Amino acid sequence: MKTEVYLLDISAYDDNLVKEEYDKISSHFISTDAEKLSMRKESLLGKILLCRTLEKCGVKEFQVHYKDGEKPQLLGGDNLFFNISHSGNFVMVALSDSDVGCDIQEIRPYNPKVAKRNYCPEEKLLIEDSEDKDDVFIKLWALKESVLKQTGKGISGGLATYNFSAFAEKESFSAYGYNFFVKKTHNAYAAVCHKAQELKIRTVDEEYVKGE
Repeated sequence: MKTEVYLLDISAYDDNLVKEEYDKISSHFISTDAEKLSMRKESLLGKILLCRTLEKCGVKEFQVHYKDGEKPQLLGGDNLFFNISHSGNFVMVALSDSDVGCDIQEIRPYNPKVAKRNYCPEEKLLIEDSEDKDDVFIKLWALKESVLKQTGKGISGGLATYNFSAFAEKESFSAYGYNFFVKKTHNAYAAVCHKAQELKIRTVDEEYVKGE
């Protein structure tokens, strides 16, 4: 089994050009939740990146269905699974032959109030004892969201349910029945939760997104 992850820096993209590019592939995305098909640049680029990646994998005929409160479903994708995340200047797409969750989080200041609600005691202690609280705070958050997105529960599934304090120094590890990978890229942390044995990460550019 294999998982592939694609990272795209979206900082240089013009909103209007992104909308024009999305119009070309919009028929692939069907939703009962208008928020899921928002016209925000980062959201559109996530869908464009997914579409281009599927095309390069030989998948031409597919639809992505968004339903209220459910994990998006890929139909016609030759038994492929996907997940999309975006934060700051980055969009992230994970594609796998088994269910997958991914999350990217731009590093931001440590917030003790947020930690109190969403982190277990061991994690809060780890952050407080760290020389770089912001860094550890966001790394753990990305890992938590990746597993909740893998299960389809989202944040409502309970960030504090998962304790990653024992793995804070690791880039890849296994826990809770899944394989995890987390890596710092520029000013963000990207995390993947999957069951595949092989993982490849690729940074793509504008030419890739244009399908060239």
